[in-house]
Amino acid sequence: MSTLIKYNNEGLPVSGYIKGSPLVMSASSFGAPADQPKQPAGHVAPNVVEARAATRWVPWGPTNNYPVEAAADFRLNGIASRGLKLKGDMLYGKRVVACKVKGFDDGAQKEVVEIVSDPEINQFLTRSNINAFRSRAITDFVWLSMIFPIFLLNPDRSKISMVVHDKASKFRFAPFDEQKGRIDKVFRSANWPNPSEGQYEELAAIDSYLYALEVDRIRYDNQYKYVYPIQSYDILNDYYAVTIQEALRKNGTLANSNSIPAIVKSMIKNVMSIKYHIRIPLSYWETLYPNFKKLSDKERDKIVGDKLQEINDFLSGQDNQMKAFISHYTVDRITGKETGWEIVPLDDKMKYDSWTGVDTAAAAQILFAIGINPAIFGLDSPSGGMGNNGGSNIREAWLTLIASSQGERDTIYSWWPFVREYNGYDPDIELRTIDQVLTTLDQGKGTSKTVS
Repeated sequence: MSTLIKYNNEGLPVSGYIKGSPLVMSASSFGAPADQPKQPAGHVAPNVVEARAATRWVPWGPTNNYPVEAAADFRLNGIASRGLKLKGDMLYGKRVVACKVKGFDDGAQKEVVEIVSDPEINQFLTRSNINAFRSRAITDFVWLSMIFPIFLLNPDRSKISMVVHDKASKFRFAPFDEQKGRIDKVFRSANWPNPSEGQYEELAAIDSYLYALEVDRIRYDNQYKYVYPIQSYDILNDYYAVTIQEALRKNGTLANSNSIPAIVKSMIKNVMSIKYHIRIPLSYWETLYPNFKKLSDKERDKIVGDKLQEINDFLSGQDNQMKAFISHYTVDRITGKETGWEIVPLDDKMKYDSWTGVDTAAAAQILFAIGINPAIFGLDSPSGGMGNNGGSNIREAWLTLIASSQGERDTIYSWWPFVREYNGYDPDIELRTIDQVLTTLDQGKGTSKTVS
């Protein structure tokens, strides 16, 4: 293994790093720096179940195509797609700012935050196109619980010049490197599940959990591009986190919800055959065709079939609802009573209204799984019925959503502490989101802004 050593002006070794080792050595004892652990911090090797089909990379799902498969299912469901979009919009907030927490206001029961204008940080965020970056990163996080920010270093490797985004669906982890005690590489490709040679890129990875130790390792490395994988914490998986809404795919809720529009569409298309029994007097055919009984079976079938098709086309389908039906009565030659056509309503065993109830209940379950209170969409909980959700219910549901978002926002921006330390920025500077909060009209305004 090669050793990278830095010397001071007197020619004495200040620090050193053995490439491939988790240790950074200092001049005092040529061991771990005083503020770092004696033993190298690493991870227990991931469970073999998740990586059992690993080759050069660990597959994402049984077919190594989970992002595409999950997106296809959720995109079929309008309420799920809208719920995921709304959650992303909430996490995005109004904008992100660099700031410092100066204290806590006991009266207002909130932190006192001071916005910081640092030219170097502002340039970094501008170069990184931070608004586009975080919009895309948040979308990845909401849909897949994974983000793969890419750090690009400047020519002398003294600074991280910018953070850039690429779709999380393009990345796969290399298997855990037991010698180094970390996942050391990731692969990027737009051609999963089986990219050919030349269709993927191998990139160095940073251990985002032990980032404080990784800063010095990266300083003494020689790469200019690194991936900083971020994932929502998963109690089982070590490579790819499983989203909470994945339960909707596993338990059939999403598939059931996706099937309801097709069922309702079929019911609307065939609504006449479901709802009515058409009674046609036998005398009708002889009145219309005096020699009807003398016709061949084929001729009679043609006459009756054409008439039935005409009736069906007239009465069925959503374009034909509420049409008037007119028939002419005659006097039965035997009974002397008036006879004519009758349309008799039948008991609907598959009521349309019952399916709309099932649909709204499924919508409520989907929104709950995503983390959205259905009241925001005007649904009651948990039945899913359309309720009388006024401004207060919607406002409180939105405020609760924002209040519960801090953990996810901390995860999404967990790349910032690494950049801050590597670039030598003030260690107290954080990235925080400004939220636009709905207020009551008695406050004289419809919205207010908070930093969270």
